[in-house]
Amino acid sequence: MGLAPRQDRRFILDPAARMLLLSCLALLLWNPGGRLAQGHVTNTTLSRVRVEGAKVLYTLRVNAIDLALASGLIEDAKTPPTPKQFTVGVASLRDYLSPRLLVYEDGQPCRLESFDLGLESMPKQVELRLAFDCLSPVRRLLIQYLAFFEMDPTHASIGRLVAGNRNVDFLLNLKQSEFEIVLKNGVPTGEDWKVQAGRFFFLGVEHILIGFDHILFLIGLIVASLRFRYLVTVVSMFTLAHTLTLLLAALDYVQLPDKLVESLIALSIIYVAVENLTGRGLRFRWIVTFVFGLVHGLGFAAVLKGLAAGGETHVASLFTFNLGVEAGQLVIVALLVPLLLVPAHFGHSIRVMRVISAAILLIALFWFVQRAF
Repeated sequence: MGLAPRQDRRFILDPAARMLLLSCLALLLWNPGGRLAQGHVTNTTLSRVRVEGAKVLYTLRVNAIDLALASGLIEDAKTPPTPKQFTVGVASLRDYLSPRLLVYEDGQPCRLESFDLGLESMPKQVELRLAFDCLSPVRRLLIQYLAFFEMDPTHASIGRLVAGNRNVDFLLNLKQSEFEIVLKNGVPTGEDWKVQAGRFFFLGVEHILIGFDHILFLIGLIVASLRFRYLVTVVSMFTLAHTLTLLLAALDYVQLPDKLVESLIALSIIYVAVENLTGRGLRFRWIVTFVFGLVHGLGFAAVLKGLAAGGETHVASLFTFNLGVEAGQLVIVALLVPLLLVPAHFGHSIRVMRVISAAILLIALFWFVQRAF
C-alpha cells in the first residue's frame, strides 16, 4: 500500500482501465444542477441588522453579479454590471428584495420605509440599505430571508444583530430562513452561544461537502498512498495551511481576487494529479500540500468574508466554521480510505490511482480554463 517505484507508476492505461476512466468521468460530471462543473459555490451575503427603538436598519452586502442576475438587470454573468445599471434599475432591485426580506415585530409586519444603494465596493459588491418602521419598540423580532435561493439552494446569509450593548450572530439559509429573538429593554436575550456556534459548525461541514474542488484535491492526495503516516501528514498539513489563511482572509488581513484564488485552486488539483501520474515529487508531498492548502484556505474564506467589519470580530463563528470544515474533511477521509483499501488488497492500487488521477486531471483542467479565461 506504499508508494510504488517510479517505473511502475508510468501513465499507461490498458483497455479495462480506460473504460473505468470513462465511467469515472461520466459519474463525476453527471450532475443535474450543474454544480460540479462550477466547483464550490460562494454565493454568500452578509447581513448587518441594527435595532433602534421601533426602527430596524438592515444592511445587506451582496455580490454585484448575483444581485444583477437575480433582479433581472443582466441575463448572464459574462459581463459584470455597471453602477449605472444599478442606479437606473433600483426599482427592480426593490421589487426583487422587498417580498424576500421581511421583518416582523411581535408577529406584525414592519413597513419598509426606505431602500438605498451603496455602490462604493463596485464592481465586486453592492450594499443594500433597508430601513423598517415597526411602529412600536421592538420586543420580539423575526427576520424572514428568502432571497437568492432560486439561484443557489446552498446560499446563506451570515449576519450580526446589534441592539443595545449586545451583538448576536446568526445564519440564514434555505433550511432555516427565519431568525427570531426576544429583546428586553432594547437588548437581545435568550440566544445561547451554543446555538450560534452550531449554525457555523454545520455551515463549515456543508461547505466542504459541497466544495467539489476541495474534495477532488483531497482525493488526489489520499489516492497516492494509503500509508498511515502519509495520510496523517498530508491531512494535517492541509488542515494547518487552510486554517491559517481562512482566519487571515476572513479577518481581511489577506486579500486576493476571487478569480485568481479559484484559478489557483484548480491549478493545485492539476499539479497533484500530474504528480500522481508521473510519480515525481511525492517525497515532498507534505510541502506541496501545505503550500496549496494556503490557497484553499482563501477559497474557504470566501464564504466568511465580512465577518470582521467595523473592528468587530466574530472569533467564535470563525472557529466553529473551521471546526465544521475539519469534521467534513475527516468524514471524506473516513469514507474514501476503506473504499481504496479494497482494490489495494487485490493488487490494483496503482491502476485505481491512475484512473482516478486522470479523471481528476481532466476535470481540474476544465475548471482552470473556465475560471481563468
